Amino acid sequence: MYTRGNNSVVWADVPSALPQVVRAEPRHIPLTGHSGAEVMLVQRDNIHFVRKTAGSRAQNARLSEQAAKQRGLVYCGIPFPTVLSSGVDADGRFYFEMEYLTGRTVANIISEAMAFDPAPLMAVLSRLFDFFRLTEGPAISAAAFEEKIVAIAACRTDGAAPYEGKITTMAAHLSALNWHGIPASVCHGDLTLENIMVTERRGLVFIDCDACFASSWWLDAAKLFQDLAGHWCLRDLYLQPVESPALLNATELLSGLAQTSRQMFASLDDDLAERLPQLAALHLFRTVPYATNPQVVGFVLERMVKLLAQRGL
Repeated sequence: MYTRGNNSVVWADVPSALPQVVRAEPRHIPLTGHSGAEVMLVQRDNIHFVRKTAGSRAQNARLSEQAAKQRGLVYCGIPFPTVLSSGVDADGRFYFEMEYLTGRTVANIISEAMAFDPAPLMAVLSRLFDFFRLTEGPAISAAAFEEKIVAIAACRTDGAAPYEGKITTMAAHLSALNWHGIPASVCHGDLTLENIMVTERRGLVFIDCDACFASSWWLDAAKLFQDLAGHWCLRDLYLQPVESPALLNATELLSGLAQTSRQMFASLDDDLAERLPQLAALHLFRTVPYATNPQVVGFVLERMVKLLAQRGL
């Protein structure tokens, strides 16, 4: 999600070719992202678009892959921002430029207990997963998941320090689960509610696709479930000293969405529906190396326990 003040923003229509006079003396407004990339809202006269630039040359390949994936998904009719152009800046960093639209993320709408109709969300998700299933290939090696769990557990941050014992125990628990039979496919790569926008012009739009350690629509489903049942998108509300009405309303709405999504995933693949808690717990575990706040790590471990308990894992 990119934010400016209290308003979430994503891309809007911009002509693919802009006159040179319009390109003169642009105004750049920093936006906030979560990937380490530099994100700017660029304003030239009355024209706006978003430029995303790799944080360093070492990140070029990953950002280039993200741009290529986004282009491909738009070409296939998936509602993503259109990639307008790409290149390398004076510092040798890859960048790409995208549409700009105003709107809010689904996570923001739910966390603020705003009025929300879940039917359009479930409809667009159903179409997305129907498409991704068409690209399904052989199973990903179980070793890819097992190695990822070991790598996560090996990371040590100040935020994780008070929970080292619990992190080691959780890693062993996850490693003992079944990681076989997870199909490879095209996927979004980071399908959280923070990366689904309700926009003024285009309705629901996906943003911030990513190149992930393993590409599978199952992992997209689990990333969504990380929010719906793991409540990752509500972490700030959970960490407040007093339980708020917003948290109660948000958890109730997420509960209904989680039930509906389980039914959708069960209709697509019974095995996926059965293993959603396990896969969502892995996604939550992946946040631990990035958490600087011990309270966030404690929240993540607690939600993992609750998820795994759903299936007696």
